[in-house]
Amino acid sequence: VLHMLGATPREPGVHVFATHDSLVTATASRWLGIPLGPQDWPFYLEGAFFWKEGATWRAAYKDSQTKRETANLTEFNERGILDFANRQLWSVGLLGCGARFFLAGGAFKSLLTDKPPKDLDLWAPSPEDREAIVEAILQRGTPVVPPGPYTDRFQVGNHVVELQRKTESQTLDDRLGRFDISLSAVGVEHIPGEGIGRVLLNPMAAESARCREVRLLKPLVNWRHVLATISRMREYSTQLGFAIPAEEEACAWSMLTSQAEQTQVGMLERFRVSAHYDQQLEEEALCRIER
Repeated sequence: VLHMLGATPREPGVHVFATHDSLVTATASRWLGIPLGPQDWPFYLEGAFFWKEGATWRAAYKDSQTKRETANLTEFNERGILDFANRQLWSVGLLGCGARFFLAGGAFKSLLTDKPPKDLDLWAPSPEDREAIVEAILQRGTPVVPPGPYTDRFQVGNHVVELQRKTESQTLDDRLGRFDISLSAVGVEHIPGEGIGRVLLNPMAAESARCREVRLLKPLVNWRHVLATISRMREYSTQLGFAIPAEEEACAWSMLTSQAEQTQVGMLERFRVSAHYDQQLEEEALCRIER
């Protein structure tokens, strides 16, 4: 169902997806919340139906219907993370490829929204692994899209894969520890020729999701980029409908205002070349510095 929703964003009409009878029955059973056996198998070309009415999700199969206020297609836990990562890496042709890498960060917000990820952020622990990822992607005839400030970007079907240029993190723990927002501290490690070998959910990420709050991952390793962090905190808040505790944003601002003037200038310059640059936020920063 996630695949179907992601493949038809905001496209009106009836969209038909053809698959096997066992998948139709299993999916209908999961959504309807009732056991379905061989006697409930679909007839030739019979299908299950999924649609949305306002904030309500609806499903129908044969004589049964159900509705729920949220889709609840995924769960923000290790099993949900593993299933999500398997689907995404398979869809871009990287599941089981010959590279070791980490899929981590913002893509896993999809587990909290049931919306397809904007992009997939990958980190390679070595130049050789990074080269193997690029080779695997380009074998699919994938076009290269304009790069980001710190990444190379590839369009693979409906996905944008962002491959970080630096290869500094050797472990998944180290990679997650470099993030700024706790909800980003989620990821998996891909093992060459095998698939996902490890799933890691930072306890602070799980707590933030439970409390529906956007919190910092402290201590903030890349504090010189704190303006981009504040911008991202606000983006997360808007996308997820989560609150930003006043003390969390105040802590972030203090990392800028407590610095010497020369350091503050450098932090503003970093923000201007950031993918999360926002002119209004820069003006707010200048006002706080002048005070």
